[in-house]
Amino acid sequence: MTAFETKSEALRSYGQTAMAGLFSLAVFSLILIHVFDIDTEDIKSFFAPDTSDKVVGRKGPKNKAGDVDEIRQYSEFVIVKHKTLNLQITTGIRYDNSSDQNIESQWCYARARKGTDSGFSVHLTIQEINDGETLSYAPFAVQTLREFGLTQVQAKDLTSYCRFR
Repeated sequence: MTAFETKSEALRSYGQTAMAGLFSLAVFSLILIHVFDIDTEDIKSFFAPDTSDKVVGRKGPKNKAGDVDEIRQYSEFVIVKHKTLNLQITTGIRYDNSSDQNIESQWCYARARKGTDSGFSVHLTIQEINDGETLSYAPFAVQTLREFGLTQVQAKDLTSYCRFR
């Protein structure tokens, strides 16, 4: 076997080992997501924050043209699991930008499993706060409550699980 063939064989073996490691990491990640009931929308928003580049009057980094101040909004999510109703209540908090704690808006919703699917598929918006004004969605539509298996009283009680600031 020549030196070239030996190096080629070593690289082929290394590549197979690396691919096996990446596959194992992917499987482990999926298991963690399933075991801890992590919502994929929350994962997406963590790795890909809002990139809408809202233009506001505060100073921010200059764009390439240098003619506009850009501010990127950031969102924080607080997830509370309601064990007896088997729901996940998520509170979203959107900040004007990353350099101050000025809250632009907040929202709270519940998600529940539907059928045998392991993902969350039923969504119920509970409350929103925009510019200091609270919008409550109670009383909820009967059909929506039926999908969750909730009464009006139980649904209204979900507001106590919202983690607004």
